[in-house]
Amino acid sequence: MQLSQRPFFSRRPIFAGNGVVVAYMGGFVGQVPGRAEIKPAEMDEVLHRLEQLVQEIPWRKVGHGLPLVLELPREALTETFLRHFPPRRVVIGVDWRLFHSVEWANLYKLLRLYHLPIALLNYDFSRPLVLDDFKVPYVGIDLSSVTPQQVMEGVPPLKPGRRLIAQQVEDQRQFGFCRHYGCDFFTGPFYLRPEIESARQLRPSQIQVLRLLNTLDDPNVHLEQIEQLLEQDLFLSEQLVRLANRTLKEGDEPLQSIMDALRRIGLRELKMWLESLVLAELGEQVPEVVRVALTRGHFVRCLGKADRRLPPDAYYTIGLFSLLDVLMKRPLEEILRELNLHKRILAAMLEGDGLGGQALALIRTLEVGTASQVTLPRGVVAEQVHRCYLAALDYADEVMATLQQVRSEGSFNPLQ
Repeated sequence: MQLSQRPFFSRRPIFAGNGVVVAYMGGFVGQVPGRAEIKPAEMDEVLHRLEQLVQEIPWRKVGHGLPLVLELPREALTETFLRHFPPRRVVIGVDWRLFHSVEWANLYKLLRLYHLPIALLNYDFSRPLVLDDFKVPYVGIDLSSVTPQQVMEGVPPLKPGRRLIAQQVEDQRQFGFCRHYGCDFFTGPFYLRPEIESARQLRPSQIQVLRLLNTLDDPNVHLEQIEQLLEQDLFLSEQLVRLANRTLKEGDEPLQSIMDALRRIGLRELKMWLESLVLAELGEQVPEVVRVALTRGHFVRCLGKADRRLPPDAYYTIGLFSLLDVLMKRPLEEILRELNLHKRILAAMLEGDGLGGQALALIRTLEVGTASQVTLPRGVVAEQVHRCYLAALDYADEVMATLQQVRSEGSFNPLQ
């Protein structure tokens, strides 16, 4: 991992073999185009930027209550940086080549001193890792640099006493292969790759979802139309009323109906919440995809606030709906055509046009976590990106926690 002039924090999930998220992988990306190398005289300034970023990030929160494997560059493996991380909750990921360097012994002692577990990342089997004398609980294997044969032969010797992370898992085929041959955890874009099923027929619930989404995007929609559609879907109407109940303050009159809930939330917030709800219904089996979609929605809306060509909720739609193809297993263009969205929304999502399209491309770059270049939209500065990204992670985590709590609260009573 190399330092960049303008580092950006990024987070991506680490899955167990059963598809459950057990941790997150964090790191820093953002090499400025045209500045592939950092001159020695600039290194102090770069480290200063990175230290500021490290100090600003709420490390206990950014992992959503799960362990965070944080990949750090060699230059940041110092007391100055390590003292900012909560012991045992953050696992420090370092490039495996450091194990063979003269720096390893001192680095190992320093990490042990701060009670920070170690992960050796990006291993490519080019040299053996004899870790018997060291407590290194995690080793990450760089799938982009190894062959299937190396995985089959090299994984068993690494297994005793440690867990193996398959990195850069590109698709479900790689996921299944690495799980079969002994990898314990998996990270990469495989869970965001759409598995399009030809001639796929929509379920009745999905047809109802599309109708609701289409209605919500109509600028002339009335609350009565939304109410009629919600009355046809007990699950969505139940969740909406429960969410509306959470907005009530002490002394407010209790909710009396679905229409009462609609009025109290307000049309703009209602639109974004309902879009989130229907997406969550589609993604019940793959909740992490919904979390990423929520993150994208908030991020694109945050960067689009200063642009008046589209309203904020339209920017939210651009990010949120960008993963409908993964959730519905149908081509995105086909789904969006059925939703009858505004042409500028379509251009942003399908062609990368305008600020919405550029913001969507940017968040996708951050999701990858291994990109060497980050291109900022015109008029957007690095501080905005950092602020909007952390706010988007927080927003998505809060929405997912709320939806999970609503699902588990039992029977429905709109008057409670």
